Amino acid sequence: MLIVPKETILEGLKSFGLAFLLSALLSVPVMALLRALKAKQSIHSHAPEGHKAKEGTPTMGGLIILAGLLPALVINALSVGSGVYTILALVAGFAIIGFLDDYVVPRSTPGSRGLSWGPKLLLQIGASALAPMAIGLPFHPVAWGIVMFVVIFFANAFNFADGLDSLAGSLGLVLCLTIAGMVALVQPVANLGPIMACAGGLVAFLFLNAPPAKVFMGDVGSLAVGSLLVLRVCAPVRDLLVRLADPVQGVAEDIKVIVAPEAMILPLLVLSIVMIAELVPVPLQVAYYKATKGKRLFPMTPIHHAFEKKGWPESRVTWTFLWVQVLLALGALAWTISMLPVVSIS
Repeated sequence: MLIVPKETILEGLKSFGLAFLLSALLSVPVMALLRALKAKQSIHSHAPEGHKAKEGTPTMGGLIILAGLLPALVINALSVGSGVYTILALVAGFAIIGFLDDYVVPRSTPGSRGLSWGPKLLLQIGASALAPMAIGLPFHPVAWGIVMFVVIFFANAFNFADGLDSLAGSLGLVLCLTIAGMVALVQPVANLGPIMACAGGLVAFLFLNAPPAKVFMGDVGSLAVGSLLVLRVCAPVRDLLVRLADPVQGVAEDIKVIVAPEAMILPLLVLSIVMIAELVPVPLQVAYYKATKGKRLFPMTPIHHAFEKKGWPESRVTWTFLWVQVLLALGALAWTISMLPVVSIS
């Protein structure tokens, strides 16, 4: 019988509650700060027609999430162990990249909408190098490269999802709770504090991001949250990565999982389908546009905007994507449970 320790659950709930409380309490001063900084949404001229009304809405609302998430990570590190500080550094690193993209570059370079892809990718490569260390992965170029690639992929996919009221926040909340459940089942001694703290911050943010949105997440929040989400996705398969990195050393006792990591890859891919759909069409659209000298493969990217271009109301697009993510999450969770012995809580 597989036993999920109560300590694992309680640590996650404590982090969730702390992050939610701090994010909720600090949302008012953060909103005042965003207005003082004149951090306002600039709608692209090619955006769907209904988005013109969003012009001037405060952005960088991800600071509300970070206001609860970062202190909760520090408290979690003090409670669980210093390894969480590397997770904290990873999240902060991607948040700084997002802040440069959201605020610093547009104000220092007139006419710019943010960082160009070259510098942005280089900065993300640098920040993502913290991810293998955060999961205790011995240095191995292939293993580290896989983790860094997945972190960058997922962070940017979540960033692209931040395009409609409540879309990124609600998708992120479903992903947080599902990942926490999957990790707890396959690795009962895992630390759920970071992922549950992220969920708490997202709940507080969604109160202000619900339609009509009073604030948008911005890159400062979406990149940070996306990097943390995928870091926890790596947890059930890091036995496999450690074996790849150092087959002689073997796997430390504290990171062994109940289910073979190879078996977890497909459920995790199922869970990630919406994020894959958000990111993959973007480079395909760019490549096709250049190759055909102006033709488009999709009506618009990221893909949720394509549905708006076809006449779907924004609310229908958001709810469709959310329910698809919920069904995928339930499928991934059920698949994981089917591979386990009977589960109980001790």
